[in-house]
Amino acid sequence: MIASLGFWKIQEIKSLVTAEKGFIEFFTLIPSEIKKNVNLKYYLFLINSLGLGLRLLPFLILYAKVNFGLSYGLIGNFLLFRIMGMLSAGLFFYKYANRIQYRNLLKFSMSLASLLPIVSLVYSHVQSIYQLIFILSGIFVVTYKIAIDGVLMEISTNENRTIYAGISGAGNILTTLFPLFAGVLIPILGYHSIFIMVSLIISFSYIFATKLRCKPATQ
Repeated sequence: MIASLGFWKIQEIKSLVTAEKGFIEFFTLIPSEIKKNVNLKYYLFLINSLGLGLRLLPFLILYAKVNFGLSYGLIGNFLLFRIMGMLSAGLFFYKYANRIQYRNLLKFSMSLASLLPIVSLVYSHVQSIYQLIFILSGIFVVTYKIAIDGVLMEISTNENRTIYAGISGAGNILTTLFPLFAGVLIPILGYHSIFIMVSLIISFSYIFATKLRCKPATQ
């Protein structure tokens, strides 16, 4: 409730809404919007690949259970370190927001997300260091959300922003299905294979970030 007080101070930019889109009309609109703005295509690739970093975080805890077992104290440390990472990242970007470009922040987020599964494998039997990984996970969560929302703002206009937001939600298929696939494949392939695969997919998203033009393609 306290955090929500800031939203009451936000001054929204009013935009003209010409017509409401029906459910079927919205889905038929997606291909034409992607063709109209190539940035939207790259953005969809990004949220599907880089978004795996968010979906992987619960599996880091499950992996810890395999190696250390889980106690209330250990789970509490995971949460504490993650919150510490989120707070430190939030304060840092609040102070230096004017000096940071969203695309650069996106690349930094990719580096963190691709490193997390690898570092967790390397230090899987060192409990003290493994706990510190959750500081990085907290930093990643903040940088990802700031970067991905900021990029959406820059590749869209006031008129099509809500449509783009809807398309990004509807097109976020891989990250939606990943927990189901991972839950089935981990008992078969093991954590090592899944973590390395996720790291490679996230690293591949760097290609889409370099092609992204963080400015509206159409006015």
